[in-house]
Amino acid sequence: MSNVINLGDARQAREPHAQGPVKCLRCRHEWHAVWQHQFPMPFLECPQCEAVAGVMSGLYEPAAGRQVWSCRCGNELMYVCRDGSISCPLCGTDTEHPHA
Repeated sequence: MSNVINLGDARQAREPHAQGPVKCLRCRHEWHAVWQHQFPMPFLECPQCEAVAGVMSGLYEPAAGRQVWSCRCGNELMYVCRDGSISCPLCGTDTEHPHA
């Protein structure tokens, strides 16, 4: 039965995929990845440290040399919430916006 096709795998292969540069929020390793397109983008497993902390990089980074805020854990990618709080998706820390 070597010509049997897994319909689930074939269906997934036809679904839209995204690709691009990815950066690990934990160890800062950078690589190029392909993943199934969905919103929000899933965290990807880092091939270096194996943490599920890889996120697409490059699209919304500030200009080189521009000062950015970072969490105490070192993560620079944050969620800014409607209530003015800032949440770190890596360690889960919530802080108040310094200008709120």
